[in-house]
Formats: sequence, structure tokens, C-alpha cells
Amino acid sequence: MTRDPNNTEPSVESNHVSELPMGWELGKLEDLTLDPKNHIVDGPFGSNLKASEYLEEGIPIVRLQNIDRNFFIDKNIKFISHEKANLLKRHSFIKGDIIITKLEDPLGKACLVPDNLEGGIIVADVVRVRPDERFSSKRYLVYLINSQVISNQLLVEVKGTTRPRVNLSHIRHLQIPIALLNEQRRIVAKLDSLFTHSRRTREELERIPKLIQRYKQALLEAAFCGDLTADWREDNPISENAKDLLIRLKQQQGIIRELVSAANLHRDRSYAFLPSNWCWAQVEDIGQVFLGRQRSPKNHNGSNMRPYVRAANITWNGWDISDIKEMNFDDRDFRKYKLQPGDVLINEGSGSADEVGKPAIWNNEIENCCFQNTLICVRPFESMSRYLYLVFLHAARSKIFVEETRGVNIFHIGKERLSQFKFALPPIAEQKEIVQRVEKLFKTIDLMEQEYQKAGGLCDRLEQATLAKAFRGELVPQNPDDEPASVLLERIRSEREAQPRARR
Repeated sequence: MTRDPNNTEPSVESNHVSELPMGWELGKLEDLTLDPKNHIVDGPFGSNLKASEYLEEGIPIVRLQNIDRNFFIDKNIKFISHEKANLLKRHSFIKGDIIITKLEDPLGKACLVPDNLEGGIIVADVVRVRPDERFSSKRYLVYLINSQVISNQLLVEVKGTTRPRVNLSHIRHLQIPIALLNEQRRIVAKLDSLFTHSRRTREELERIPKLIQRYKQALLEAAFCGDLTADWREDNPISENAKDLLIRLKQQQGIIRELVSAANLHRDRSYAFLPSNWCWAQVEDIGQVFLGRQRSPKNHNGSNMRPYVRAANITWNGWDISDIKEMNFDDRDFRKYKLQPGDVLINEGSGSADEVGKPAIWNNEIENCCFQNTLICVRPFESMSRYLYLVFLHAARSKIFVEETRGVNIFHIGKERLSQFKFALPPIAEQKEIVQRVEKLFKTIDLMEQEYQKAGGLCDRLEQATLAKAFRGELVPQNPDDEPASVLLERIRSEREAQPRARR
């Protein structure tokens, strides 16, 4: 830190901190740690541990997933063996260390290692800093690292394109506005009080997405047992019931098969009793079921390259066509696998139970598009795509599809199982009314979710505004009797110079 003797204002050696309050100094992060020259602590990066080395007990490890801004996340803690930990001693941490993410998304989150973790190992993309509390409050540094004062500095030095990160040297040399030591403690006490309320608000907000999904599932449950449109049926007598609809569809397709009864369900539904003009049906009763074409190296090139969609293109909010692949489809395969408007496709299999059966309706988003065998397509005989989409959405969200799947590491539905999947079928007119009501209520629920996201963003902005105020010296009053930070830094330098040089 240098000062112009002819200027009473601090001369700041950083583009990120424009002015310091009275008595503050600008230093480097390494200035506030134990002596780096003696290698008492050097803030190393973590070790490149493999997931196959993780255990359910042993020496704890800290990963990116455990670090949030100002808070340690103690869920899903992993462990390694004592022998492995001994080999990785230079990557160790102890309770009270500051741990920082050096990988973007987001970059530079920091928190303290909690007291219940006596020690352990940090993994790759985590940095450990061990400040000397005689020189700086640990909580002060954590709040500072999570503020825009430090985030702006980190973003300037980000390296890499695929997974942007910062190097260890840059973290050591971060420009730190050092408040008077007693003022640091007052700032921390005030921030702890304010952020306790903020944390509670976030915890309440985090409940909202789960409540929204439960509400949507309850709404679909009411739709498929007939409760949602009970009042509509009273005012709208229908000449054709669902059994007549199935018979007509079978006659049109030349299918000879007995109707599905409520007695031979593959699993008990909570809505075992349906309205009198509804019936149970199998997917193959109301439409054709196709499995897409398998991806093969021989089709990577050819004279008939055509776009196709795969499981990765289906999201819970519809199609994501930002990354579309192509395969060679000859005329015969093109006719077989070409999608038509109104086709309903689902994710046939996944390693995650939360992704199996995720549906989407094809509305000709891409001309002359085909589909891969990671998707199953259902082409309804009549206009009931939107109703069928809701049936599949409910089955996927409520894990009904998962209960029907087979596999060890990957959950598969399969064409045959989807063909025989049973669901509640109302007449066409009531299907349209159900779809209209559900979609209208879903829009209202989605507006609630948008408000939740806005509230989360507002919390972020409020916290950053509070931190900015704190590190401008405006959050708590200053005390003229406090020891200036310049005296603190000078004492640090003197103590380090007096220490014996240790060997590596």
C-alpha cells in the first residue's frame, strides 16, 4: 500500500476498490494468513480425487457442492480412507479454515469449515485459506470474498473456456480492504444479524418449488379421477362415453381386443373409481407406439442427412432444439421415423429416476425431423395429444413410470410397457375441457414461480447491497480509538520477519 504524502485521500492500487474509509488499508489476502514463506499454510488447491474413491465413512472431504455463499452445506458429505488422507496431507483442512470455489458457476463462493468437521481433505477446484485471527476476523474475510469487491477481481482473472477458473496465485494476491480490527468485528456482528434474517427468507423461498410441483400433481390427480370437471359433466351431458370411443377407435384400426377393465390394473391408482362415462385404457388402444431409430456409426455420414431429436432435447418445459444432431435416413427410414405434428414423445430411459418419461408434444418445430431410440413416440388416432401429454407428465412426475421400469443403473420404460400403460380415459369433449382447465391453472401457478424467482433475485441484490455498504465503511459507526489498519499490517510484517525460516 502506498500513499501520496500530498494527498489526504488513500491511493488505492486496485481498479475494484475506489476509496477506503478512514483508517482502513489495502492489502493482499496472503498478508492476513499465517506466514506463507514458512509454508505454515499456503492455501493449496484440492486433490484430484475420483468418485470411485469416495466412502460412506472415514476422513471427510469438502467438494464444490458443500460450499455456499457464507454457509457450509453439510448434506451428502463424502469420505475417503485414512490411508488415502495421509497421502494427501498437503490438501488438508481444519475447522475454521476458509474454503473458496475456484471454478465458475458461480466462481468464488466462500464459507468457513464448520466446527463439527475437525479436519479432512479438500478436492480439486476448492482453495483453502487459513487466516491468522490476530490480524483479521475470519467471518469478515468470508463476507468480503462473497461480495462484489472480490467477485469483480476474480472475474478479471478467469482462465479457460469450457470450465473457467482462477489460479492460486491470483487468489493469494486478491486486493483486500482491511478495516480496523475492532471495526471488522462490529461489521461481522451486524452482517450476522442481517444475514440470519436473509437466510430464513431463503429457506422459506426454497420450499416454494416443491410446493408448486405438489400443487401441479394434485391438480393432475383431480383431473384424472374426474373431480376437476365434475361440475362440467353436470351441465354437459355427452352422447358418446369413453367405452364407445374405444370401440370406435378399435373398429377404425381393425383391432380386436377386449376393453381394459378397472380390475386388471397393473397397480392400484388412488382414483380407482372413475365417472360412469369414463373407462380405463391402454396407450396402444388410442394410438400407435413407435421407438426411434438406433444411432449407428454407419449412419453418421451419407447422402440423406436429416435432423433428429433425442432425449437430451426434451425438458420439463418442452423442446430444447438448440443442439440438434443429424443422421443419414434413406427414404424408407425417413418415412418410418419422420415426426408428425401432434406426436407425443417421452424420454425412454435415464440414469436418473427424475428424468424417466419426461414428455413433449411435437408441433413441427423442425421440418422433416426424425427421432432416435432414446425416445418413444405415441401418435394418437384422434386429437388427444394434449390430454395424453398431461397423462405422461403426471406419470413421470409421480414416479409411476419408474415403478414400471427395469434396469440396473438405467431406468428403461420400453415400447412394450408404454403400449400397455393404463390410464383413465374420458370422452373427447371432456378431455378438451380438462386440458383447458389444467393449462389455465398451470399458467397461474407458473406466474407464482416467476414471482418466487424474482424474490430470490431480490434477496441476492439486497445481500450484495448490504455487503457493498459494509465494505465502504457505512454499515457500522467508526470508533476513533480503534487501532488503524496500517499499524496492524506493520505488526504482521514485523512478526513475520522475526520468525525463523522453516524448511519445506
